[in-house]
Amino acid sequence: MNSNIINFRITNTYVVKKKHNLNLSMMALNRAAVSTLQTTNSSKSFSEFTTTLGYNYNF
Repeated sequence: MNSNIINFRITNTYVVKKKHNLNLSMMALNRAAVSTLQTTNSSKSFSEFTTTLGYNYNF
């Protein structure tokens, strides 16, 4: 089985008044399976998107 995988990630941090930090992270994954004569469940194509938002306070 052959497959093509593309992964993209971006992260950003914003500081407010030197004490508050906001974090945003996004990730996209795309897997395209090249079909063969015997295709199984584990060789199917799929896409995934994940977003994480965080907050930190420094004292």
